[in-house]
Amino acid sequence: MRVLYFFAYVGLGVAFIAVSAWLFLSKGKSAKAVRTKYKLGGLMLSAWAIVSAASCNGPGPTVTCYEPVAPPEVLCYDVAMETDVLVLPSSDLQRGKAFDFVIQHPAYSSYILQLKTSDLQKVLQEERFTVPADHAAEVRFAFTPVAGLPAGDAVIQLSGIYRQEGSEVELLQQIVSRSVTLK
Repeated sequence: MRVLYFFAYVGLGVAFIAVSAWLFLSKGKSAKAVRTKYKLGGLMLSAWAIVSAASCNGPGPTVTCYEPVAPPEVLCYDVAMETDVLVLPSSDLQRGKAFDFVIQHPAYSSYILQLKTSDLQKVLQEERFTVPADHAAEVRFAFTPVAGLPAGDAVIQLSGIYRQEGSEVELLQQIVSRSVTLK
């Protein structure tokens, strides 16, 4: 059936071109050519609508060639809360002197704080911290860099410790690294 509509449309197109040539050659003075051109144009528009409607598959009784509108997107204006934020009192640490650091919104029950060389090749000092069960939004821990550490640039890395289900193996998840200076 679509082939029949196609050939009818092609035939109307050829007739439309012929009538347009007739109107051009008569320099627009033939009223009969103008009427015929308008009638053929109307038939072509009708045929095009029939071809378009016949070629579309639509839901239910309504046939349309347009893509359906996507369902409205769910917008969430709640910002995800950042967890495991490490707050240091300063980037300059005194060797042999304790300093307090804060973990805001802790997501792990245990953490490892590692003091490493600036190239991250060697661990200078490592301490494990356990978050109390009744912790608040932020947890404060004390860390004392060993007095015998070399002065200069270093990196503090905070990693969360979690246990894999059914296993006693502890896995480390590195959370954050901060550059510090040992004095």
